[in-house]
Amino acid sequence: AQMYNKGCNPDWGKLYPKGRYLRLKLPAYPFEKQRYWKKQKYSFVNNGENNTNKEFRAGEIKNEHIGPIAADGERRVCDNTGEALETKVQEYIKGVFNRVTGIKTSSMDIYSTFDGYGINSLVGKEIIKCFEEDFGRLSATLLFENLTINELSKYFISSHNRVLVRMLGSAQPEAAEQQCAEKTEAVSAGAAAGTEGNKCSRISIGNGILQKDLCEDIAIIGMTGRYPEADNLDEFWNNLKDGRECIGEINEDRWDFKRYYHPDPFLAGEGKMYSKWGGFIKDADKFDTLFFKISPKDAEIMDPQERLFLEASWAALEDAGYTGTRLKGLDRNVGVFAGVTTYTYNMLGIEQWDKGNVIIPDSSPWTVANRVSYVLDFRGPSMPVDTACSSSLTAVHMACESLKRGECRMAVAGGINLYLHPVKYIVMSQARILSPKGKCCSFGSEGDGMVPGEGVGVFVLKPLKAAIEDGDYIYALIKGTGINHGGSTSGYTVPNPSAQAELIENVLRKSHIDASTIQYVEAHGTGTPLGDPIEIAGLTGAFRSYTHDKQFCSIGSVKSNIGHLEAAAGIAGLTKVVMQLKNKQLVPTLNCCPTNANIKFEETPFYVQKQLTEWNAAEFIKDGVRIESPRRAGVSSFGAGGANAHVVLEEYNREVSKNSSWENNPNIIVLSARNKNRLKTYAHKLLDFIDADEAGCGRDMGTNNIRQELKEIASEILSVNINDIDTEECIIEYGFDAVTLTEFTEHINKKYCSKLTKGLISELKTISAISGYLFAGGTTKDNVYAKEKNWLKVEKCLERMAYTLQEGRQAMEERLALVVSDLAELRLKLAEYLSGKTGIEGLYEGSLLDDGENYTSKTSRDALKSLCKNRELYQLAKLWVWGEDIDWKMLYPQGIPQVMPLPAYPFARERYWAGDTGTTAKSGSGAKEREESEALSSIYLKRVWERSNLTEKPGYSARGKKIVVFGEDDRLARALTNEGAEVILVKPSNGFNVKSDNMFEINHAVQDDYENLFSYLEKKGLMPDGIIHAWTSKVLPVEIEDVDAGLKKGIYSLVYLSKALIKRAQSERIKILYIYEGGEINQPLCEGMSGFFKTVNLENPGLIINSIEIRNSAPELHAGRLAYMLENASEGGLEIRVDGRECLIKRVVELASDAKPKECALLKENGVYLITGGAGGLGRIISRYMAGRVKARLILSGRSPISRDKHELIKEIELSGSE
Repeated sequence: AQMYNKGCNPDWGKLYPKGRYLRLKLPAYPFEKQRYWKKQKYSFVNNGENNTNKEFRAGEIKNEHIGPIAADGERRVCDNTGEALETKVQEYIKGVFNRVTGIKTSSMDIYSTFDGYGINSLVGKEIIKCFEEDFGRLSATLLFENLTINELSKYFISSHNRVLVRMLGSAQPEAAEQQCAEKTEAVSAGAAAGTEGNKCSRISIGNGILQKDLCEDIAIIGMTGRYPEADNLDEFWNNLKDGRECIGEINEDRWDFKRYYHPDPFLAGEGKMYSKWGGFIKDADKFDTLFFKISPKDAEIMDPQERLFLEASWAALEDAGYTGTRLKGLDRNVGVFAGVTTYTYNMLGIEQWDKGNVIIPDSSPWTVANRVSYVLDFRGPSMPVDTACSSSLTAVHMACESLKRGECRMAVAGGINLYLHPVKYIVMSQARILSPKGKCCSFGSEGDGMVPGEGVGVFVLKPLKAAIEDGDYIYALIKGTGINHGGSTSGYTVPNPSAQAELIENVLRKSHIDASTIQYVEAHGTGTPLGDPIEIAGLTGAFRSYTHDKQFCSIGSVKSNIGHLEAAAGIAGLTKVVMQLKNKQLVPTLNCCPTNANIKFEETPFYVQKQLTEWNAAEFIKDGVRIESPRRAGVSSFGAGGANAHVVLEEYNREVSKNSSWENNPNIIVLSARNKNRLKTYAHKLLDFIDADEAGCGRDMGTNNIRQELKEIASEILSVNINDIDTEECIIEYGFDAVTLTEFTEHINKKYCSKLTKGLISELKTISAISGYLFAGGTTKDNVYAKEKNWLKVEKCLERMAYTLQEGRQAMEERLALVVSDLAELRLKLAEYLSGKTGIEGLYEGSLLDDGENYTSKTSRDALKSLCKNRELYQLAKLWVWGEDIDWKMLYPQGIPQVMPLPAYPFARERYWAGDTGTTAKSGSGAKEREESEALSSIYLKRVWERSNLTEKPGYSARGKKIVVFGEDDRLARALTNEGAEVILVKPSNGFNVKSDNMFEINHAVQDDYENLFSYLEKKGLMPDGIIHAWTSKVLPVEIEDVDAGLKKGIYSLVYLSKALIKRAQSERIKILYIYEGGEINQPLCEGMSGFFKTVNLENPGLIINSIEIRNSAPELHAGRLAYMLENASEGGLEIRVDGRECLIKRVVELASDAKPKECALLKENGVYLITGGAGGLGRIISRYMAGRVKARLILSGRSPISRDKHELIKEIELSGSE
């Protein structure tokens, strides 16, 4: 006891020689309780309202009657009576639905959820009543438990088998039950017969046994990413290959760093940050709400990390070639694993609260993964992962383990990191972990800290065997993954090299990989003086268990290019390695010379990759035989708190599909989008993809030659250095004006015997696109480049491209189909389509938003099968654009081609940011006032004009924006044209008249003229980015005889315009500015528009209309500002006033308590008041209030006849002393 008190640790076990005793439960350590709490800087006031949104989500109620329970405790679906019965049951269900809803059975999809048929609780009750006539009493929640016809049919087959057999006829019920029992016994036996050891086990999933090898390779079958200065992986690879450092000052669209920046690190405790550098992605604030059917208001409070991860998940699945239809084949058993560790978006809400705006942005990590599962209807695991900097690589590990355990059949895994508020920079400055210079020096002697970076990356993963069977494109193989923790070290953020070594060695051992065959390691490599040497020590320790060879393995870190992406760091590194494996090249690590003096690379297996080199496969001599090893790499990611992750990758040597034909057979290329603008953009992306030669088809030397020649022409005309011309940049950015652009066009036409126009060049935009157009056939020079087109025959890319677009993309409303024989013809037709040419042979367009929205298939499956067998491609293309659902696999009787990576859907980019629009409710002046405001008598509101930030930003350009102007003259149109916009002018006249493609006349009082106008613009591909209505821009006279004319050109015209655009606004946001010249005299015909505009926006969120009063100047003097306001509008119904440089927005605010007038000052005793809708719900409340308070004499008006209850209301008012 004395020794113990002096600090010794005796071996207490020796006190008990007869053996150990059972431990007792005793009190735990009595921790000392002292308060440690940050002083509050912000005051939060509860508005007393419960805003919880208890939304019912499809799939929350599970079916408890799926089938018999097997011995292993799992329910089984026994559709044992065969496909015949299942088909009959589905037809029976369709018949019931048709009887109740009137929906045609031919238009019912067995996999579509019932909400798509407009089935609410009342209709659902009627449907269940019909079912109960045949089956007896059923659960009232039957249609919530089984959400599709397919699920409902399985339920009936499982739970009401005998009734179905009696009703519909099929196998004998006894035989069916015997089959079900046999299947159940097989499942039970299989679940109990696991193989010994940890290599193989039987795992029960769904309705059978899936034998999984726990050491099976995982295939990467799809991927996407957005990183600093790279909107896609092609740009990302080019930046890596070129050794580009993508770091810059903090973007203005995040926050004004000058308010917080100070180079002195010791001021971090005072709310300052000593670094102003980072790697930022573009358009982090933007999102496609209409595509995902998320309201703008919901999008504003959603963390942009959640929104971007959702878009990236969709894009990755498209890259893998999976649509909703293909996912049904996997029973939607797809897992989602999202690495996310930064949650600062809600801080914007705190700032808004201080300004009086009660908004609550959501930065919950769980919703990042769950949102993907919800939107895409995935039924597998859905997990956010936060292990700090190792989050995304840990997410990949968890996804792989989930696949191996059979918890899901496919997985989406990745990470996201954005910096949305300065608090994160300030916290990191307080920790002194940032580089003051803004350079990440991975393994370099000048490494002095990390550089923050943003990005999002997502992989689609599947077991290798399943990926091969399904014909998936495989980028690379994941041979093994692992995670562990560093335990206790000398500091909480200090890494443990022993733990890192143990992890890497364990992963290599599980993967059956010899470290000597690893040729590259993508290190964590943050560029810190301590972290980099520790990492090399851990790697060396792991490799030394296998080999003592030195400097045979290259090492690098993507952080030197894009910064430290925290939660997305691991997925960025993994993406870099996959791209290196794909391209068989190793890219340079930047800022590493000279190397860190604390790392003796010459004594390790590693050397820093300092330049771009070919990645040659390693060769070994074994038993006198030379063996070539596959390219292999390791990827490490270490969390700040000690959570480590490591992944081993191996290249996958793809073989040309045995099913591919080497003949040049014609095929159908299909594209679709939510609207025509997105479809055009999609076509552009596909054309750029072909020109960039990313189809694995070899180098297009002809295009390269033309590209170089065009650069020479441009540099000569503009007198600029040829090396300063970026062929991927829009040519307008080079400095072309109308004169030099004409000269450039004439040079091209003369040199290539082509017939280009300035309009076509502007449409093609880049030198790369122009060269591709010329090479594809936009030249009359006889076969000038024919000898260089042999690459088109390599690997039969057209067939794979066609099949991928047919089966690997979701068919949407706006459709384009092209029948082509080779890529050259496809390139030519795409270029012609984008140039606005019509009558292109073998090109078909269709819109389900117009004539196809009620399309019902009139083509039988046998007829479609015959068309496919005979390869009637033109007829099939027509049917598809009209809305026909075609099973494209019937086109490939010799075997299904392998899918291939192709451009993903081009999402629309609209800004949604907390606090931007003021759409959320204003907070009051305190809790007491808010409690009082619950009573009607204490609500006092007034309209005020507030300053707005909707002013034109310096450097803004309307270049390339299509704007339709409704104007009496062309002054505003000309002013917008001078700002770079492409303007279409619409003048009032006696009827619809096409003066030119940029000049129209319509009768402002005829609805059909508006419809004809936009139908024409759609057909010509001229749909605008925005509309300005200026027919009543002049100050209107107030004489009564002029009111009718003002109404026709004002509100009536806008009603007709809205009607013409409402259907189109369902797929893409359409923005309208209504402008008029104001003054000291009120303009009631103009000022009253905002109520109509707000109502339109509430009922049709895709249609945004705002009114702008311009004072003391003409509208054309504000052309640039109007174009900017039009582009950035995100809320409808705003009243905006522009007076000189000042911009104001009218808001309705609550009066402060000391400014509230007495009621008698507002309401006159015995005064006469007209209340429209006075007998309605709100009208009754106001009528009773005014009658009781001031004995008002009331006039109640309404649209419906006086009923009994209205007579009672009148009698009640009269009894109170009012009239």
